[in-house]
Amino acid sequence: MALVRAALGVTKLPGPDLLASLDAMVQGMDGNVNFPTPPVEMATVKAFRTSYAAALANSLDGGKKAMVELKKQREEVIHIMRQIAKYVELNCKNDTGIFLSSGLKPASFNRAPQPLAQPTVVKIDHGMACQLLVRVKSVGASSYELRWGAVVNGAPPTSWTTTGFTSAKAAIAVNNLTPGTTYAFQVRALGPLGYTEYSDSVTRMAN
Repeated sequence: MALVRAALGVTKLPGPDLLASLDAMVQGMDGNVNFPTPPVEMATVKAFRTSYAAALANSLDGGKKAMVELKKQREEVIHIMRQIAKYVELNCKNDTGIFLSSGLKPASFNRAPQPLAQPTVVKIDHGMACQLLVRVKSVGASSYELRWGAVVNGAPPTSWTTTGFTSAKAAIAVNNLTPGTTYAFQVRALGPLGYTEYSDSVTRMAN
């Protein structure tokens, strides 16, 4: 089975773009020694290319008959391109260079990892004595890290205590706090690109 796959989302391509993709394939396949026996002869492909280009031009006036013909020609072109794409996949020897010589574009299965959204502290409730319950907005991360520190005279914490957790469904219980002290809480999440930045602080006084 071929590992190199063709990117053939041609059914959604506008007419001119489909024609351009067909032209690239014809140019790459015509006389290509890597693909000597395509399932559709290149002379036939060129003939369909000419018919499709004409149908595309005739459809510009929006006439019903012209649109019907364009649809017919488009379906034929797409069918031919898919046949040739499968042939190229099976005969390119899993070599990207050989594949590209066909004029087709390869599909990419290795999408770049996407950064996570920024998690936030959404609510802080009082729990038992010397305890605050911190709720965090889930961003689908594999794990999270919550940190907190005392706010002194309105200044940001100079030291932090940190705890990790894997689910944001339940509130995180932060214990052994000093009654009457205001604490700032921040959260960050771990994703495929590493940790996000810490969120903005949310403060609450312990009781």
